[in-house]
Amino acid sequence: MNAIRVLGQMVKADFKERARRTSFLVTLAFTVYVGYETFAGGIVINLDKYRGVYNSAWVGALMAAVTSCFLSLVGFYIVKGSIERDEQTRVGRILAATPMTKAFYTVAKALGNFAVLSSMVAVMAVAAVLMQLLRGEDRVVHLWALLGPLVLIALPVMAFVAALAVLFETLPVLRGGVGNVVWFFAWMALLVAGAPPAAGNGPHYAARVEFADFTGLGTIFSSTRETMLKINPKFTDSFSFNIGGMRPTEKFVWNGIDWTAARIAGRLEWAVIALLGALLAAVFFHRFDPARAGLARRRKNPEAPAAGEQGVVQEVAGFGGAAAAWSGMLTPLARIGGRTRFGHLVVAELRLMLQGQKWWWYAGAAG
Repeated sequence: MNAIRVLGQMVKADFKERARRTSFLVTLAFTVYVGYETFAGGIVINLDKYRGVYNSAWVGALMAAVTSCFLSLVGFYIVKGSIERDEQTRVGRILAATPMTKAFYTVAKALGNFAVLSSMVAVMAVAAVLMQLLRGEDRVVHLWALLGPLVLIALPVMAFVAALAVLFETLPVLRGGVGNVVWFFAWMALLVAGAPPAAGNGPHYAARVEFADFTGLGTIFSSTRETMLKINPKFTDSFSFNIGGMRPTEKFVWNGIDWTAARIAGRLEWAVIALLGALLAAVFFHRFDPARAGLARRRKNPEAPAAGEQGVVQEVAGFGGAAAAWSGMLTPLARIGGRTRFGHLVVAELRLMLQGQKWWWYAGAAG
């Protein structure tokens, strides 16, 4: 019971810290904007020239697709950095002194990330209710048809992203800017892997379980396809998720996804992968070992003191500074009247930022 309470407090603390950041507010604003674009018809799902009537089922599926496709990319960069923050604030060393296991810590960090991303899904859920009521095509709200896709499609995606951010932070190569680039290309690969098939290949796609369907678009396609074939037997399996593209001219009534056991398993698969990713992160997690931090520092600067020597060096430097203060009076610098050094200051700051970068950093920046 005490472990559950500690876990809850860690998740709560992580969520509060993120919620106070400007980046969190910016992401929420982006979420609201995406919801508005969906309401205005700028983001649509096309099946040939058809789209669904804006009832609870269609709005819920559309919002789930928007959330899993777009917020999964942005959300990763929002939640990544929780372990680094604990290391910089030295909270991690306090936690390392407790009986807390590495697996407990990484799972708690993943849950904290998931809480942040879930709050954005909650914003999309509220936007979905408002969207259905304001569009006015069908004002009868069916909660499960509306919220079910957000729960079973969007939330497992957010759990996967939350755990992957923790895993990246525990890997030496991926914890920095390289990891940010790798996630962008991994996100694109996941989109392509679960994308609905080209026209004419629908029967083969719908016949199998879409375990590679990261965004849930494949699940939405296979379900809407069943309804479209009843309306139009000549349906060519043309399915697209468009932003600012061609808007459909015809409408059809769709009553929602038939959540079979296979479809539910295909969605919960990503939640299981998220848990395994959080546990895998514990294998690489260094538990804020100061010896490892000192080793990394000495690799960059061979003359840097070890972790245990740092305090001695600071103390000696303090005595040296006191002796210099007693050695004599300092001559004040002459003022430069009427002349600005703004350009020199900009150049100096730029040199400080670029100093010590590897050659591949410049190549990446140029690219």
